[in-house]
Amino acid sequence: MTKMRLSHDRSGQLLEQFWFNPKNSTVYTTNDAPEHGFNSSVDAVPIYDASIAASNLKLIEQAKLNGTFNDNFYDTLQSASLDGDLSTDLEEFDSHLIRHRIKEAGMIGTDNPLVNVVRIYTQLQGLRDRDYSGVELMKRVTTEELIMNFDKVLKMEGLEQLPEMTMPRAKNIAYDRVLAETNKYGMLIRISDEAIRKNVHNPYQDSVTVAGTKVAQIKSFNSIAALDAGLTTVAGTPWDTFVSGTTRSTNNPTLDITRIVSQSIENTNVGGDWTMFGIHQNGGKIYDTNYFLLGGNKPSDTAVTAPGTRPMKGFEGKTMVNDQFIPQGDAFLTDVGPEATGILLEGPSRIATKVDEFLDTRNYAIIDHHLAFVLNPITGVKMTGVYTPLSPP
Repeated sequence: MTKMRLSHDRSGQLLEQFWFNPKNSTVYTTNDAPEHGFNSSVDAVPIYDASIAASNLKLIEQAKLNGTFNDNFYDTLQSASLDGDLSTDLEEFDSHLIRHRIKEAGMIGTDNPLVNVVRIYTQLQGLRDRDYSGVELMKRVTTEELIMNFDKVLKMEGLEQLPEMTMPRAKNIAYDRVLAETNKYGMLIRISDEAIRKNVHNPYQDSVTVAGTKVAQIKSFNSIAALDAGLTTVAGTPWDTFVSGTTRSTNNPTLDITRIVSQSIENTNVGGDWTMFGIHQNGGKIYDTNYFLLGGNKPSDTAVTAPGTRPMKGFEGKTMVNDQFIPQGDAFLTDVGPEATGILLEGPSRIATKVDEFLDTRNYAIIDHHLAFVLNPITGVKMTGVYTPLSPP
């Protein structure tokens, strides 16, 4: 395929759409929505491979740990850019951001009139956001389509005892089809020419970064909301109460969870396998410091205050998911294996751009398609009343 400038297609027309293909983690430029895939019908051109970028980050992290990292290490990495112009722009950006160079900018304001240059640290503060890990409670299915069907088998009844010289009754297997259509989410942002000229940093790039965190945020929120509304509620026992006059917890959370899982998720005719445990960070600490999990008077572990995933104490192979969107006092038990409790259907994402020549304003919209829904409610449970919610400061 012939190399071309990022902003034009083969006929010289301006490209206005950038699409991310979740199947191969590649960003494409197109002249229309890729409704039937990233092919020649939409003039799809790959420009950026996110999987290479992720691999490079891991290599950098490993090099820093084993002491082989230096300024020349970047030259050994494979470029994630599949377009020459984009590669040049990224190298210039990385040389400032990753290597922490200092920028010089004109003095803003009338203070210190004798000083007309200020020194600014390149890395911009405030761009990061917290982890949104609620999506890990569901099975994530990436697709280029906006509509996906899921088939569920309806099993026939079991064997029957037969008298002599009697044939069994004929039975037939059946299927149930669940139609899932992704919802569309979007954000429109306008960047003025004045904002680009006045600011040292790149407001366009920074806006894209912020908008990307909002996509992760709403996916996590929707995943937890779907589980909250679609799962059967089972009352748990309080894990934060103590026997009077002692430091011994009244209830054992591992026994509580085992009681529920063994009679619900792993007692179904579809072979459910409980794998994920979702709870607010406050509840995660209460669980970890329960007397029965500490093994008597053993000192408590360090508190985990940030959202994310980690191995679950007391249950080998299970994962604890901490997210602030999970209601305090509740906990989710889900299966993300073949008989997944919930599905997070992640469709294509794109960035559409347009320039207003009259105002010299750059407009762009970030569009994302996804749907979080409960597919197998019998392989998941919502526990309530497992601890008393902690009030905010």
